[in-house]
Amino acid sequence: MKMWAIILVVILGTAVLVSGARSSGREARDQRKTADYLVGQRYSLSGGGYRFSAPRGLAYFVPWDGYACATASGLQYSLVQGIAFLDGYRLPPPDLPRTVNRESIKLPPSPVPDHPVPPTKIKEGNPNRPRVALTFDSDTVREPSAGRLINILIQQDIPATLFICGAWAHANPDYLQIATEAGLEIASHSYWHPWMTRILPEHVVIELTETGRAVQDISGKPIAAYFRPPFGDVNQSLVDLAGSCGFYTIMWTRDTRDWDSATIPEDIIRRATEGIQNGDIILMHTNGIHTLGVLAQVAHILRAKGFELTTVTGVLEP
Repeated sequence: MKMWAIILVVILGTAVLVSGARSSGREARDQRKTADYLVGQRYSLSGGGYRFSAPRGLAYFVPWDGYACATASGLQYSLVQGIAFLDGYRLPPPDLPRTVNRESIKLPPSPVPDHPVPPTKIKEGNPNRPRVALTFDSDTVREPSAGRLINILIQQDIPATLFICGAWAHANPDYLQIATEAGLEIASHSYWHPWMTRILPEHVVIELTETGRAVQDISGKPIAAYFRPPFGDVNQSLVDLAGSCGFYTIMWTRDTRDWDSATIPEDIIRRATEGIQNGDIILMHTNGIHTLGVLAQVAHILRAKGFELTTVTGVLEP
């Protein structure tokens, strides 16, 4: 009897080990597939800003656990370098003066993509409240202009939503940490900035989930449950996939075209402020050609018109 019991235990133990090995094997294959995709995108994309240049002192690699990261020493160096670069940088108090009357209010907490959401494409916010959202899309590379942009947002008490790429997060870990500490809302702009409707569904999922992972790993805080497709390239299939990953697809009502070399500063100001309406979502970029020079003026004009500047979460509030 004891012999049969021993045999049964051995058989069950072997089955568990085999099952565990199969599960571990599947996870390893999935992780390698993710890493292969990210590396492949890094080297296959060309033109239109698809490039990667790590800042000095920042070691970049794609390990087999499926996401890109920086070494601890590189991150520490970059933080020191970044804070020194952001002249006048300061952490704001928990409550910032955010209204036209300089009243102190709290921003609403951002939803996080921890469960699937109904597939939803959102172009504008609540039309019944005098609020507008300034939003900024990133590139995939090191962007000193983004550091200066974040500094202006902090100094001018301007809430905003930054739609960042996962590759940008790894190229600018110092700026990401400063932005999250200052209370700026961080949302997804994909990982490598591809035309999202032209890649495989499984690659769409990687673009979304790995960007969220990058933000969590670097900042220690979850990404907001918002996704803005690069180039505004969107269809219903993409909206469905984003929803299955926990993200609402966010578009815009006003495009400043600050990326266009033909755009002059006055164009950005006009497009961002003239005819502004409740619930407008304004599109700008972290590397806009004239964005840094006009940002404070845009914020002043919008506040003078009686609008409260807020995040995407804030502009969507009932």
